[in-house]
Amino acid sequence: MKTSTPRNCGTPSQTAWPDLHDGTFAAVTVTDVESHECVQYLQSLRVNAGPCGAATLAALKKLCAQDDLHNRGEMVVVLFSTEGMREYQVPV
Repeated sequence: MKTSTPRNCGTPSQTAWPDLHDGTFAAVTVTDVESHECVQYLQSLRVNAGPCGAATLAALKKLCAQDDLHNRGEMVVVLFSTEGMREYQVPV
């Protein structure tokens, strides 16, 4: 019998959030489709990331597409991907 662990990458860790809060510039939501597209992109680079792990890249792409984002050349970005590839329902 295969069991599935519930995932919720939309909820920040209560343990980590206090430490991450002060260094956070933005909070960005992404769709399942955007995350899936980044999974595929990362796979093409041989990066083993699942949809929650790829959501950070999807968020960065969305944030960088905004016209009102100033001083992009001076930004330091850290993307956390704590989930490897797993089976998931591909969004349509």
